[in-house]
Amino acid sequence: MCRLFSFFLLFVLSISQILLAHEEGAPFSGAIIEPILTHHAHIEDEQKINLEFVDRERVEIKDEEREFDVFRQELELAWASPDFRFGGELKLPFSNQGEDDGKRQYGPGDLEVWFPKYAWVNQPEQILTSLFAIHIPTGSESQGLGDGKTFLEGKVFFDRAYRNWFLGLNLESSTAVSGEFETKLEYSAVLSHSFIRGTQRAALIKPNQFLVIAPLFEVTGEAGISGETRGKAPVEMLGGLYFWHPKSGWSFRIGYRFPVGRDQEEEQALLVQFGNHFSWSRR
Repeated sequence: MCRLFSFFLLFVLSISQILLAHEEGAPFSGAIIEPILTHHAHIEDEQKINLEFVDRERVEIKDEEREFDVFRQELELAWASPDFRFGGELKLPFSNQGEDDGKRQYGPGDLEVWFPKYAWVNQPEQILTSLFAIHIPTGSESQGLGDGKTFLEGKVFFDRAYRNWFLGLNLESSTAVSGEFETKLEYSAVLSHSFIRGTQRAALIKPNQFLVIAPLFEVTGEAGISGETRGKAPVEMLGGLYFWHPKSGWSFRIGYRFPVGRDQEEEQALLVQFGNHFSWSRR
């Protein structure tokens, strides 16, 4: 499966046209980064790999809670219309949960399809996007690789840049339509500062420098409304760094996530992401 994942990634890159920085022609401020936990509101063609290394995560297998060192991979693919106002996204996860009774617990996780995405406000320094999503239980629940439920989700994303500063906000509602009924609200926020030279009123779309570095801080959480998560309100924080090579368009993110508060559902984890904006077609 890992080899198939790698071959699929190479196929994706081979059919794409290399672009610079944000996607070619995209009018967005260079200070609008792509965070780690919070999702950006701007809509572009995008290909990204997300890696997550979790130390001793509690996983429920066959109604029994156990601890594993977990390694997750996710391929994230996004498509945008020529005016960057409409698009869709696909998330393909793969997890390795370690060994259970001498057997490796690895395989695909739950598939996510985000469509349609639409930007109601689409300005260089301000973007407001909403979307519909479906969470499909393709991962094995018995191996701890999936939730075993189908979720319908509504999401709203907001990006705001001011000079070299960036604020991103997410608000999401999720309802289980198969399996045990469950409804929850999720939220996320990110604040970052990009070290871009020569910024006056607004950061350049493509800065004329070798590397852009942006420290970032994120907070994310959820509130269980009904079902098995009712009354639970786990919160996580993340500190990290964003690196962007404007000439090639490649970006790299690394961050450390840790839970806070009483309802801790996730363990501490190291997250690594890298990607680019290869065009699916010539415009």
